[in-house]
Amino acid sequence: MSSLRNKIRFSIANKLSLVFFSVFILAVGLIFVVVVPQLENRLNEQKKAELERYAQLYSESYLAAYNQGASPFYLNRLAQQYAERADARILLIDSPGNLLADSLHGQASDAADDEV
Repeated sequence: MSSLRNKIRFSIANKLSLVFFSVFILAVGLIFVVVVPQLENRLNEQKKAELERYAQLYSESYLAAYNQGASPFYLNRLAQQYAERADARILLIDSPGNLLADSLHGQASDAADDEV
C-alpha cells in the first residue's frame, strides 16, 4: 500500500516542472489574447495610411490622364501599374459610381476574395 502511495506522489522536481509549464502556457495564452490583436490593429492602420498616401499620389496623375481623354485600355494599364506599386487592387470609380478602371481588368478574379 505504501509503494502505491509513493508512485502517486509527485516529487518536488515534477511539481516545479508542472508549475513552470503552467506559467509558460499562461504567458503564451496572454500574448495571443492581448498582444497579437494590438499588433494586428497597428499593422492594419499602417497599411491603411500607406494606401491613403498612394491614393493621393496616384489620383493626380490618373485624373490628368482621364481629363486628357485617355483610352480605357490605357486607364486600366495605369491602374495595374499603380496596383503593383501599392501591392493592392485598385478600382477607379467616378463620382456617379461608374467603374472607370480595374487593376485586375482581364484577369480572373473573385471580388469575394478581396478584403475591404
